[in-house]
Amino acid sequence: MFYSSSSFIKKKERKLRGFRNSGLVKSLFFSFFVVNFDTYTS
Repeated sequence: MFYSSSSFIKKKERKLRGFRNSGLVKSLFFSFFVVNFDTYTS
């Protein structure tokens, strides 16, 4: 049980790492930051 869950997490981690390398996450964080900045300044 524990072994399978840990390997599952490792698979998810690998997927997340590949996802983070793509520009999608960067643009997501950037848009999130811009929205927060917009609400703070207004």
